[in-house]
Amino acid sequence: QSNEYCKWRTEMVNNELTKNDEDAVLYPAYRLPTEAEWEYAARGLLESEIYAWEGKSLRNRKGEFMANFKRGRGDYAGWRGSDGKHMTDHYMITAPVMEFYPNDFGLYNMSGNVAEWTQDTYRILALEDNNDFNPFRRKGKTDIQPDDWLDDISYKRKESLLFNPDNFTPGNDAFDNIKVYRGGSWADIAYYLSPGSRRYFNADSSAATIGFRCAMIRAGSNY
Repeated sequence: QSNEYCKWRTEMVNNELTKNDEDAVLYPAYRLPTEAEWEYAARGLLESEIYAWEGKSLRNRKGEFMANFKRGRGDYAGWRGSDGKHMTDHYMITAPVMEFYPNDFGLYNMSGNVAEWTQDTYRILALEDNNDFNPFRRKGKTDIQPDDWLDDISYKRKESLLFNPDNFTPGNDAFDNIKVYRGGSWADIAYYLSPGSRRYFNADSSAATIGFRCAMIRAGSNY
């Protein structure tokens, strides 16, 4: 559904451009970001920070929460103490887009509110066996051959937790339908607010805690 929305948005935007000018320069196609693109956008060049903002605290200097997330079991909005200093994030479920502060790229809710789909197929060691230049795992191919499983259990260290050698058949792409999603949601604890945390979900499924945002190849000069 998210991929179909990207196609629809591309068509609508470019149709609007050409409505009054048939020679208008069209925008590149909208699409889901890759896992690496999403993390780069979430960090906003703050590469050593835990969250999508500067510092280790979940609150700003005013004591306000920086994201919409779950503090603990049954605690979706936090609580206000009798002294009035323990402020909540005000939302039991999703919040309006601009309710919390943006990161240094001006992007809202890269931590919290809803988690977000990426294009990448999930493998637990993707960051180790992928190309480190513009990494993107389209499919979960492996260099391990079936014969290796008979005498060597090293595949357990190399392959995804989703990959079961007992179910392997050449050309089976069932595991390629498992995609990575990033960022915490209104129903997630603080651990998942970190841009570095990664999870997976079946691409044919949906959840009230997972959304998406569109990306596109940059067009034009950097200046």
